Amino acid sequence: MLGIAAVNDPAKWLLDLAAPQLLTIDEAAARLALDMHLLEQLIAEGSIRTLSFKDIRLIATYELDHYGSAVNGMGIFFDENQYVGVNPHLMSELQTPGSGSNTSLYPDFHLSGIAQIKNTLNRELLPPGYRANAETSLQISSKYESSSPEPDVGIYSKSPRAALSGKEKRESAAQPSAVLDLVIEQPDHPMGIGIHNKLGQLVTWIEVLSPSNMPGQPHAAAYQANRARCLKSGVPLVEIDLLHEYRSPTPGVPPYPPVEGQTEASNPYLITVSNPRAEEVEMYRWGINEHLPIVAIPLGGHDAIDFNFHSWWENIWRDGRLGDFVDYSVEPARMNKYSTRDQEIIREPMQTIAETRSADQAEPPSAPK
Repeated sequence: MLGIAAVNDPAKWLLDLAAPQLLTIDEAAARLALDMHLLEQLIAEGSIRTLSFKDIRLIATYELDHYGSAVNGMGIFFDENQYVGVNPHLMSELQTPGSGSNTSLYPDFHLSGIAQIKNTLNRELLPPGYRANAETSLQISSKYESSSPEPDVGIYSKSPRAALSGKEKRESAAQPSAVLDLVIEQPDHPMGIGIHNKLGQLVTWIEVLSPSNMPGQPHAAAYQANRARCLKSGVPLVEIDLLHEYRSPTPGVPPYPPVEGQTEASNPYLITVSNPRAEEVEMYRWGINEHLPIVAIPLGGHDAIDFNFHSWWENIWRDGRLGDFVDYSVEPARMNKYSTRDQEIIREPMQTIAETRSADQAEPPSAPK
């Protein structure tokens, strides 16, 4: 008889037992005629746990899908980013929905990215007469992006209670004059950046795109409507798209990875500047092991600033300690979502790291002096 702990733990014996009956997410999505990402979201939410197709049984959980990286105690981690620019391992992880206590990392990454842009604009780049605000995004939030509430400003109380005293408090800590009830409220939307002039008029909008708003996802239509409304009002829109597994929401951008017969080049990462004043879209594309671009962001009138997105990425990596989430001993999740050429580029540092580690382990210890 199986114990509860064993049932809840994605142990190797369970994989061995279920392996002949398991389907990949791609195979299951094809049988269900569902988008792969939507199926992953339903699994992460807990709406789908076990599916049966005639005599084939599907066991689909995030933990099983990521067994190798989740429980492998021999993983290889570095504080420093082992790629130039965007880390492909991390971006695959960020596009993987979580389940249970293993929540998606993307909401935190998104908020960190927005905060870095706002602070850089206000501290370093915007000329007098402009300011950047973190405001309600054009995007619609999705409950599938995280299974935990994301607190905004949500601590308040109608009636303060008396402060705790005596043994309930640490002796070295100051005693509070009152204790408030804690209320955590989930915001309705993620955040974007609005740049305003001294009259308070919105002159530019900046978005860090989220999975649930990309084409084919639950909130794509709502985002497209808000996007069109922004551009029709004459406000330039800057969209930062690091989500290589999804089509770009900007019309005319070629798909990545390239499809059969595609002649136009495409890259996994993209920033577009849609400027209704100039009636054009500037497209900045780059790939793996390449620096992020410096992008010209239009302001009011003929004003513009140059934003260094490579520095932006490095700040996010450092401040978020994102190296903790990247295991170089295993390939990124859904490696097939990268082009054949990019898969080769990804494997190069992985091989170098593995060879270096093997050499270090094989080297005999030095004799004591």
